[in-house]
Amino acid sequence: FDDFARHLREGAEIRKLFACIDEEGAGSVNQIEFIGAVAARHIVTAVVLMVGSEAFQKSSSAAMAGMEAFQAAEGLFAKITGGRARASLDDFTQHFFGKLWELKA
Repeated sequence: FDDFARHLREGAEIRKLFACIDEEGAGSVNQIEFIGAVAARHIVTAVVLMVGSEAFQKSSSAAMAGMEAFQAAEGLFAKITGGRARASLDDFTQHFFGKLWELKA
């Protein structure tokens, strides 16, 4: 039961994160919206880059320089979308859900 509850909680967290990025509620975001949210919202930056970006995790500093953070966000968006122009909630869920489980294991 604990695993199931954790599964539901983490799914809700991913939906909240995606809603912070998808301000217009379109159901998908493009690279500009994604990078803009990473740059403008500290919580998005923290979660997206710390959880989802290997480049950020390997950095010696938790506070990457602006260009490094931009490049990490750009690369992460490409990973999430598989090179497509837009990312959906499903794309985020598939990418981040595994990452959250890895961090908590």
